[in-house]
Amino acid sequence: RAGSPSRNPPVICPDASGRRRTVPVVSFASLAQPTIAPLIERFAAAPQVTLVVGAGASMEAGLPSWPELIEKLLQRVARENPRLEEPADREDWIKRTLERDELLGAGAVVEVMADEDLELLLPQALYGDAGPAGYEPGPIADQVAKLRARFGERITILTTNYDDLIERALLGAGSTKRQIKPYVRRRTEPPAGAVPVTHLHGYAGRDGKPKRLVLTEEHYHQMQRGRSWQEEYVTERLENSLCLFIGTSLTDPNLIRYLYGYRASTRRHAAVFVRQGDLDYATPAVRSAREEAISKR
Repeated sequence: RAGSPSRNPPVICPDASGRRRTVPVVSFASLAQPTIAPLIERFAAAPQVTLVVGAGASMEAGLPSWPELIEKLLQRVARENPRLEEPADREDWIKRTLERDELLGAGAVVEVMADEDLELLLPQALYGDAGPAGYEPGPIADQVAKLRARFGERITILTTNYDDLIERALLGAGSTKRQIKPYVRRRTEPPAGAVPVTHLHGYAGRDGKPKRLVLTEEHYHQMQRGRSWQEEYVTERLENSLCLFIGTSLTDPNLIRYLYGYRASTRRHAAVFVRQGDLDYATPAVRSAREEAISKR
């Protein structure tokens, strides 16, 4: 939509259960993106398209963001620490840990101080008492599944999320449970008829034990030592397909590494951004300048 940023009238649409819900429609024209139609046509005509799905697909389903997840894990560790009996001390310790060590370092603090293994602790913090079965796919995951159903093996699905919301959406879009294959390593050629979903940072869905979870600074540095399978796979996709980044702010250090490192070509990838909550109460001038910086970067 051309023109200045504006909030448009809400749209009434059915949710997955058939109930009607109100969805606000927001104009993103201030990001100065190209018109949508040519973008759709370019991707529709591509022999291979890779969807790289980020935390937005999890957050819209009610799961925590990465910073929120780290803070929940720190709260759990702080409650178990006998030195931090006072609530004020726990809050101060969490605040100082996040400020000093940042998210990857804070993840490492959780790993070394927790009484439980990270593969048990992380899913508990991620899903809470509801467990993985307490969450269902939102619009992003549903649209990913519909694209896969429409375009078949032309679509490759990668995600940095631990959850199985994309798999659940694929199930709802007509794929069978037997067809859907979550991967946590560089896969060989999948079986005929399979619908693979590659989890770059590990998997903690409702079926089976958590696998190869990536959370701490050690995990991230291991992924940057030599050529990890994640780097090789994402780089191959960047060089041999059109990539669409969805639900990601493109601040993940590994994704940034892959984007700066792959062999340049005339192929034009794309990213879909949404307005961030930290700009809700910004002045128009601050919002405009911030979005200009995001777009140009």
